[in-house]
Amino acid sequence: MKQQLLRLAFEKYSHRTNYLAALVYFIDYMMLIPSDLQEQLYETLPIAQNKKEEEKIMGLEKLRDTPTFGKVYREIEEKAIRKGKEDAERKFVKNLQDRNYSEEEIAELTSLELEEVRKLQKSLENE
Repeated sequence: MKQQLLRLAFEKYSHRTNYLAALVYFIDYMMLIPSDLQEQLYETLPIAQNKKEEEKIMGLEKLRDTPTFGKVYREIEEKAIRKGKEDAERKFVKNLQDRNYSEEEIAELTSLELEEVRKLQKSLENE
């Protein structure tokens, strides 16, 4: 029942983010379920499975602390942080490489293993 209500809320009110956030927040807290069922519910949510849907929840910051969407929100944030870190790392390695630093120097300056530096360099060559 909770899954159906959440799905309906997203289908009907995705264009009204404040209303959607309030409604989903209400549903999530009024229909508390055991943790094992909560995990099953989480796995069925389109937001947990679809990158486009992730963008919707990031606009619903009120949901950060709810039982169901808090987990989704944190996972999306962690993914974004990892991606940002990887992008910054790649850019830094590229800049060092463009300035003719050796692989060993790059490894020392970035605290990456030599093998990781080589992988990054190969991926930069393929771009």
